[in-house]
Amino acid sequence: MNLNAIWSFFFGPRSNALLDRRDDMRPDAIYDIYYAGSGLDRETVIMLLVHVAQELNLVVERLRPSDRFFVELKDICSEWDSVGILFWEVGSLAKKRKVRIENPIETIDDYIRAMHALDP
Repeated sequence: MNLNAIWSFFFGPRSNALLDRRDDMRPDAIYDIYYAGSGLDRETVIMLLVHVAQELNLVVERLRPSDRFFVELKDICSEWDSVGILFWEVGSLAKKRKVRIENPIETIDDYIRAMHALDP
């Protein structure tokens, strides 16, 4: 059992004022709105969205690809144990593939596109 699972069990999903005001949007709808025609695989995008939500202990239906880790999600991502894991994953996979990440990872979309490019 990982620490996020333990945290979720005792405390539930983290709260964020911006996310709390949003309407829920299913991951399929997020794909249709933000990624249709992008060439990115639907299942991979949805899997990565769910993964980000799990790592940050947030409700996936409230996330948007345009969310910036240190702006919209700053209350959560100021804790490096959560966002640090996501950044480490990108860096680790890039190192394994011997690829340099050219663009900074600032948004959920940046993370999804980087991971998709590294592990097509």
